[in-house]
Amino acid sequence: MKTLIRLPNWIGDAVMATPMIRAVIRDPSTSSCAVWGPPKVATLFHHFPDIDRVLEIDSKQEPDRLEEIRGEAFERIYLLPNSYSSAKEAKSLEIPERIGYRTQWRGSLLTHGVWCGSRIRNLRMAEYYLHLLPEAVRELAEGPIPNLAVSEEEKTSIQEKLGTIAIGETTLVGMAPGAAFGPAKQWFIENFQALARSLVDEAISIAILGGPDEVEAGEYILDGLPESLSVNLAGKTTIREMMAALVHCRLVVTNDSGPMHIADALGTPTVAIFGSTDSSWTGPRRDHHQVLQSNAPCNPCFLRECPIGYPCMKGITVEMAREGVDRILREGGGAD
Repeated sequence: MKTLIRLPNWIGDAVMATPMIRAVIRDPSTSSCAVWGPPKVATLFHHFPDIDRVLEIDSKQEPDRLEEIRGEAFERIYLLPNSYSSAKEAKSLEIPERIGYRTQWRGSLLTHGVWCGSRIRNLRMAEYYLHLLPEAVRELAEGPIPNLAVSEEEKTSIQEKLGTIAIGETTLVGMAPGAAFGPAKQWFIENFQALARSLVDEAISIAILGGPDEVEAGEYILDGLPESLSVNLAGKTTIREMMAALVHCRLVVTNDSGPMHIADALGTPTVAIFGSTDSSWTGPRRDHHQVLQSNAPCNPCFLRECPIGYPCMKGITVEMAREGVDRILREGGGAD
């Protein structure tokens, strides 16, 4: 079957869906597989093994894009977002087989609505997406570990933006101080700065990773550090360039964010800092990560902002993060 997968709208969710996507590609009934989603999510799937096409949602010309998709004559679509609108859109594309969770009153728009009771909703995200598939197809994923791919050309070309930090000649630690959900997921910027200074004191290089919203944070963290050992890439890279930078990091210190999930999928260890969210639900899956989560009685609360002063983040100290970094470095994690 010619198959289309409508990707989730968030980077982290899309990364956690990669085991499910891998299983669909390996399903003997799949003759070809394309993915479709917002540009920031779709770009993750360039160079993903055996993806035939990557289609981006184009808000300015979406009617034309929908006509293009309709013209592809897909026979099956998996809907990973739970929205009513995504199911309505799939039906309008006249795709005969439409598979998704029966949520948001959209069951009548699906040809194969999968029940989503409390047991399914409480699964870790990778397993949650896998559960859309029949058990025999789920097993083709060979486990719930996320995977993404970066080309050799991308790995080489990122050197220009790393500047004086030469790939392979220094221990490079990434720092991703942002998190789209809100401040309750963001470790204090002063802590990132203190950690960066302690690492640079030992000739460890620092690269700040993130989007335009993290530019100012990156400048603050690296203030006063030598340019030969620090670079602020926030807002200066595409997502794919950030992926290439992550491949060259020995590890990345990160909040529960898109860069954390991308690093996990690329095999780069993380010191993953969790505030209001639950590491047991959306945390990194590989063994080499160091997950830090407070035992504050209100944690996890899943709030965007904390009304009582962020006790969960106050419970995670610079010393704890440094210990996590040192443990990974001792164990030899990372690509370089």
